[in-house]
Amino acid sequence: MRWMLLCIFSFSFHFGFAQADSLLEMSFSDRYLALKKAFPRINNDQDSVEMVNNLAVIEDFARKHHQKRMLLELRCLKLFRLSDKRNANHELVVSGFQKLIEDAAHEDFPQIKALCYFELGEYYWEREHEISKSIQSYEAAYTIAKEIPDNDFFEKKEIFYKLGERYFYLNDFPTARKFFSEAQTINNPWDPLHPNIRLNNTLGLTYLIQGNLDEAEKCFHLALDYAEKANAKVWIGTLNGNLGGIQIKRGNLDEGIRLLRIDEKISLGRNSKASASGALIEIARLSLKKGDVESASRQLDSAIMLVNSNISFPKKKAVYPLMSEIARAKGDWKTAALYMDSTVLVQDSIFNKDKSLRQLRLDQRLELEASKTEIAKTEAENRRKTFQMYGLIAGLLLALGAGGLILRQKRKTDEARKLSDKLLLNILPENVAAELKEKGKAAARKFEDVTVLFSDFKGFTTYSENMPADELVAILDDYFKAFDTIITNSGLEKIKTIGDAYMCVGGMPTSDPDHAQKVVKAALEMQKVMAEKTAGWQLRIGIHTGPVVAGIVGTKKFAYDIWGDTVNTAARMEQNSEPGKINISQSTFEKVKEHFKCSYRGKIQAKNKGELDMYFVEEG
Repeated sequence: MRWMLLCIFSFSFHFGFAQADSLLEMSFSDRYLALKKAFPRINNDQDSVEMVNNLAVIEDFARKHHQKRMLLELRCLKLFRLSDKRNANHELVVSGFQKLIEDAAHEDFPQIKALCYFELGEYYWEREHEISKSIQSYEAAYTIAKEIPDNDFFEKKEIFYKLGERYFYLNDFPTARKFFSEAQTINNPWDPLHPNIRLNNTLGLTYLIQGNLDEAEKCFHLALDYAEKANAKVWIGTLNGNLGGIQIKRGNLDEGIRLLRIDEKISLGRNSKASASGALIEIARLSLKKGDVESASRQLDSAIMLVNSNISFPKKKAVYPLMSEIARAKGDWKTAALYMDSTVLVQDSIFNKDKSLRQLRLDQRLELEASKTEIAKTEAENRRKTFQMYGLIAGLLLALGAGGLILRQKRKTDEARKLSDKLLLNILPENVAAELKEKGKAAARKFEDVTVLFSDFKGFTTYSENMPADELVAILDDYFKAFDTIITNSGLEKIKTIGDAYMCVGGMPTSDPDHAQKVVKAALEMQKVMAEKTAGWQLRIGIHTGPVVAGIVGTKKFAYDIWGDTVNTAARMEQNSEPGKINISQSTFEKVKEHFKCSYRGKIQAKNKGELDMYFVEEG
């Protein structure tokens, strides 16, 4: 009866609101869902004249009947549509949510407060990629929703589930399970079967990732029951695939393959090529585990062909390591290393715009680096065996040339030491490397006046999605080598590359009064290189001058890095630059204005920094 009432209302809603009075008789959840159905959220669609007029009619109706809560509900719907739009003004969206939350609190309307916090969490996560603010908003929604009876709030289960899903995404599986388990206890008339499929599937994945196969299997079977009741074919395929993965982990390889084949068949039957490719990737992984390298290679090729070589980023994260393993099994170490490099590159290009999320993904990157280390170890082992063979030969010849062999070995040792020193200087500044060799550690230092340069390529994400990995890496390598030459010749210090981003600094580790001029001159040379290269990529550059702290991070695979507000501001200069341009801050401008022609851009809003004075460097 409840859904029949909503359908009748929705029908009358579009034909002059003949039954608008029925709104007053509905509960909050029924009324809000009816309004939501009448005024759907359609991403980036311009609101039609009819929709605007209909909203105005309902707003007049609510005012006439002194329905303050209904007015808040309509404001809520309009704000959600605004937040969906790609070009929505960030400040307008956030202030709109905050004002609506305050008004809902004043009217003692917890459902609207919870909805606003929930949607604000979605907005921060999906549109702004601000993880900490997103989680705070989700948790505020959860705290409010927890106190609302199940039957009084249609979105309660979704809020609990979504918070668990976000913690799952951040690899905090115990916390994710806490919220999933609470979501399972919620029961109200608005819950269709599909959310229960999704909930139990994701809960099962948390157990699977942490090796609790029994609990994972229970969850997947429960989700499969819901999927079969809903006749959700794609979900039926996916869950068979997940159960197949459990069988494989238990050593039941044939049963695992059978279930994965069900996933593949259903996915292809529903034209869900992405799901079918996922099943084939798992079958390829299993074939490799069984030692059938050629079969694994064929299955992986079929998976890629299904998506016409346009592999999504999540798939790339699975495919590239598997390609590396297959190449390693064939003894093709160079290709194995190339695919592992491509994996790291994909990770960086997805997340290089958000510092906090890059930190959350650091463990995954270290895992990939560990795989590369394993490849290097295997190669080293092969060389060691070769050297052992040479050692036997050397033993036979010892009587004839012991002195000569010792001399040559000393020369090799010296060359190895020189190579080690050269590699260390590739990672660290000379004085820092010397301190590390002498003392075994290097102290962090503060530099009061340096100039930091950030750059990245326009449209790099598009290139990485549409260009073969080896070609992408080759072009990136060509550009970065040219930048390295410029930086070295300019007496600057390269700090690091992150995906397509390049970072260097002037004025450290040795003080230099001309550091700002040298960095700007190097930036102009970098843009000149961009104009000369045939690849046709475009570069944004941002520069800022100020104090930093510098030091070595970690004890394994350590890196020399710099921190401080100066680094963050330089990054904002790059983000607010334009392709082919060099954007500098006020502090840098003051140091170079006598040496370079610059044009003032005015005060420009920079993320988390407020309005900053910015200048484009025009020429030297």
